[in-house]
Amino acid sequence: MKLKVFTYILSALSLIVGGLIYICYRSMSLTMFSTTGISESSVWVQILRNNVPGEVPDWYVYALPDGLWAFSYTTFIGALWNFKSPQCIPIAMVIPTVGLVSEILQYFNILPGVFDWSDLFMYVLGGVAGILYILIFHSIILKNNIYEKD
Repeated sequence: MKLKVFTYILSALSLIVGGLIYICYRSMSLTMFSTTGISESSVWVQILRNNVPGEVPDWYVYALPDGLWAFSYTTFIGALWNFKSPQCIPIAMVIPTVGLVSEILQYFNILPGVFDWSDLFMYVLGGVAGILYILIFHSIILKNNIYEKD
């Protein structure tokens, strides 16, 4: 399997898993659900919510999706730019940085929301993991001279 395709699949899975955690465990009153048309009365939402473990740690519900989404975006940008790390890292860090800044602004009550250290940690972890992924594959590609032309 080509590296880019694998990375796009990994990115999509990270995005989907983060979304499923939200759908399964978060309150349906969140703005995200009303703007996307996802409703608690949807049959598939009820099936998901009825078939997941009831008790999970708070960080899993409230922070892990942030890290997964940061990782998803970062790796997607890496693949989009053919893992050319010096050029893509500033763009790949946009979403993790926005997450960090929004969390800090919540701490100072400048932005609505609830500041949480675990959110901050997950944005950093997701962004750093994505950058490490890009750097590792960038070095493998350079070492083997296999930059893809597409």
